[in-house]
Amino acid sequence: MNLAANILAGLLAAFFLSLGAANVLAVPPMRAAADDVGYSITAYRGIGILEMAGAAGLVVGLVVPALGTLPTIAPIRFNPGH
Repeated sequence: MNLAANILAGLLAAFFLSLGAANVLAVPPMRAAADDVGYSITAYRGIGILEMAGAAGLVVGLVVPALGTLPTIAPIRFNPGH
């Protein structure tokens, strides 16, 4: 199971990194997609940076498993309703 999770995390990281880079570089298909949904190129680049940060988080979670659990714990721990 651990091997499957690692493979999936690696594939997701590659996916997020490639899409994030395309958004940051504002390649023509991404410019068209931003225009279709009504976002500015600057907003789409910001989304691309967040996608690339997500990819980095997945890789860090693979290397340092303790950090990989933080995204699941933090919303529960810091939710003001709990």
